[in-house]
Amino acid sequence: MVKFKFAAVILWLTMALPALSQPAPADLNCYVQATQDGRVINLGQLCSNLQGSPIQLPNRNGSEVTATPVSDPAHKTSLSASINSYDGDSLVGTVTNNSDRTALFVVVHYEILDEQGSVISTGTIDTGAEDVGPGESVTFNGVGLKHGYTIRPTFVQWTWAN
Repeated sequence: MVKFKFAAVILWLTMALPALSQPAPADLNCYVQATQDGRVINLGQLCSNLQGSPIQLPNRNGSEVTATPVSDPAHKTSLSASINSYDGDSLVGTVTNNSDRTALFVVVHYEILDEQGSVISTGTIDTGAEDVGPGESVTFNGVGLKHGYTIRPTFVQWTWAN
């Protein structure tokens, strides 16, 4: 009897509550990069009335991408990432702060593509920089990559300094 009641409660919860899952980056309209565990929090419902352009993730048209959160009209708000060199084993890239604010905890998200151009994996690289001031650039490095694969940055994640 106890097992039946437990199963019935689980079934009811599954049906009554909406599915909780982390949204895919392409589904985000507004987001915050402030979580310590790297989660992307979808704030689309809260941010839909704010001025400015929503973030467009991911940009898969080339090796350089820009991620722009919902704009504060008083600030320029973008960071960009590019791959400078990739020899099949390691890569070196640059993140540039094109904003007028200091960015903290900058992380580059990327895709790994096989020889046919299919995405086979994704990952992140922490720039290691404590902060990136307006107009500044920092480099990031990745090692242990397999020959023949292509690395493509998809978006940059950060937190604004106060």
